[in-house]
Amino acid sequence: MPKLYNNDYEMPRPDYPVPRENDAPKEEFIPREEAYSFDEFNLAPRKERPEEDSRSSLKQRFLKPVAAIIAVTAVVFAALGRDPFASDPLNKDGTVLAADTAPTGGEAGTEVPTEDTEVPTDDTEKPENDTTVPDETTSVPDDEDEDVFPTLDNLDPDFAGNFAWSGEGSEEYIRFSRDGDATASYLQKGGAWNTYDPGGNVVTDPTAVYDKGSNTLTLSGFDAAMLDVNLMGNGFTINLEGDNHIGAISVWGAMYGGSVKFTGDGTLTVDHGIVLNCEGSGSCIMVAKGVTLDISGESGAINIYDSTLTEPAIYLSKSLKLEGGKVGAVGDVFEAPDGTKAYTYSVIDANGNPVPHVKISPES
Repeated sequence: MPKLYNNDYEMPRPDYPVPRENDAPKEEFIPREEAYSFDEFNLAPRKERPEEDSRSSLKQRFLKPVAAIIAVTAVVFAALGRDPFASDPLNKDGTVLAADTAPTGGEAGTEVPTEDTEVPTDDTEKPENDTTVPDETTSVPDDEDEDVFPTLDNLDPDFAGNFAWSGEGSEEYIRFSRDGDATASYLQKGGAWNTYDPGGNVVTDPTAVYDKGSNTLTLSGFDAAMLDVNLMGNGFTINLEGDNHIGAISVWGAMYGGSVKFTGDGTLTVDHGIVLNCEGSGSCIMVAKGVTLDISGESGAINIYDSTLTEPAIYLSKSLKLEGGKVGAVGDVFEAPDGTKAYTYSVIDANGNPVPHVKISPES
């Protein structure tokens, strides 16, 4: 192969003696532009491949015009919505993509089905993951206002007795009594209460049914003088159906959890107040949409003692209205030796005192 540079630019090598310039062998110098072809298909020197000149000329005169004709034809057929080759791998189903035109009622660039393409009808079943936006008549989920309720720990009752004080067994219970009853009746009774209250029987009552799986007590036309709940956790729920009446409600948390969430579309009337004795637990009252509560109490309709929650521990659905006062803190903050602070909350008047009557109901 001819050299592409002359001897004026030859670099000496340090490995062996360099011959004098006059004694060095002479090679024919060929300029770069004559040595190589700039044809992209002919990367070797032209002088070594003379037969390629005729091929390049053939491509220039024949192949390029043919390729241009094919490209123009394809564009024209595409604009007319035709597929002359019927071999587009993206259209195996026999459809054609319209370039700039569309059928009546469609849009440019949309896929047009052929005559034998199955078009889904209105009664075609929708996939399971269909995300159709519900219309105004669609029912709203029950938990639509759950975001106003706090996230709490210890939702389950203390069935294991981890917070029992006596060592006699678990101390959770739900019990009630009616006017004239000598002893309370139990809907749920921990083992320790067989020692504490051996006369208290576990009963079934069609108007007060407790479900362990959901930790829910459903009241349906229930009427009692007292309802008392202990260590049933922060997930304890009272579901109201129909009209219900209770003389007084007390709930105990015992440093574990003693919250109550009221749900359902029924009503509950309480004559002598609702009291949560949180006993250093993060417990509260939550009232979901649809509930109606009419609560009276000489020392306050609602009192929540020693809750470790740092904000007023009475939470109402956004769709409810509160009549009789506003939710707020009452009295001094209690601080335990370990630094834990406990607060008292109630529904209060303008002077910060608990009000004797409160009504919570859906917005009309």
